[in-house]
Amino acid sequence: MERLERFVRITKPLALLTFVALVGLFIVEKYVFASTSNEQVLHVRGIVIEDSNGVPRLLLGAPVSNQGRKRQDAVTGIVLLSENGTDRLTIGTADYDQINGTLQHHLAKGIGVLLNDANGNERGGFGFLDNGRVTLGLDRAHGEEGAFLTTMKTALLA
Repeated sequence: MERLERFVRITKPLALLTFVALVGLFIVEKYVFASTSNEQVLHVRGIVIEDSNGVPRLLLGAPVSNQGRKRQDAVTGIVLLSENGTDRLTIGTADYDQINGTLQHHLAKGIGVLLNDANGNERGGFGFLDNGRVTLGLDRAHGEEGAFLTTMKTALLA
């Protein structure tokens, strides 16, 4: 229960950060790129936001750029990187998670939020998988499931 409470405490600020980022992108699109013609549309495959030292820290794309990123797998969505290029937060689609430094395929494709430790290993996540499963997991430091909730799209009828 303590780990679940810790997960919720961590997830709330991340959800707020995501909301602020989306509002920021809306404002930038609405006011910075606004023109006299409403027919202009900005098309990009990705955006790389760097810190004051020029180090990539926030990647947005379809797929995201792997510039400055230790992992080189394809992700469509948002990836928050640490100073050294380690994935710390992923929001979107990702086919792999990292356990003990090794990339492993997810059970099924889907979309979700992955939380990683300082080494990039998955420590928690929430996702909707294309096979109908919805998952919420908290992982131990060495990769084993700590707490795991899941539900399938179909239920057994009595």
